[in-house]
Amino acid sequence: MKFFFFITLGSLILLGNTSGTNDCKLKTEGIYYAEVDSTTSAYLRFYSDGTIIHTTSVEDVNTVSKYFDKSYAKHLLKGEYSYGKCYVTASTFGKTGKMKFSGNVTADTLYLKTINSRENTSTMLKFAFHEDPIEMPKKK
Repeated sequence: MKFFFFITLGSLILLGNTSGTNDCKLKTEGIYYAEVDSTTSAYLRFYSDGTIIHTTSVEDVNTVSKYFDKSYAKHLLKGEYSYGKCYVTASTFGKTGKMKFSGNVTADTLYLKTINSRENTSTMLKFAFHEDPIEMPKKK
């Protein structure tokens, strides 16, 4: 009887883990944002080709999501990321600095250690996901 209990328990745990694998998918159809202080937020956008862009802004996430893409790369920090098993690492650089990110992906949230290489500082940030708004076709 004990043997049956452990086999059943082990099966339930394995089934639970396989159903949760989609809970840590890194999303590329929107932006991640985190509050840095009372007025500034950090923003990350991941692309399926392995590119990442990063910026900070005093603007809210809805405003930033309208212009935060690769076409503005010369004004942003840009780099590459790698992702696997619910863990992401990234490095970005640009005219204003260099940043490194590493941490866990859980559902719509990133828990990342951020390192500012120029200022030699690091902090932990919790990034939430903001899906890009779907633009409706314009009526003629």
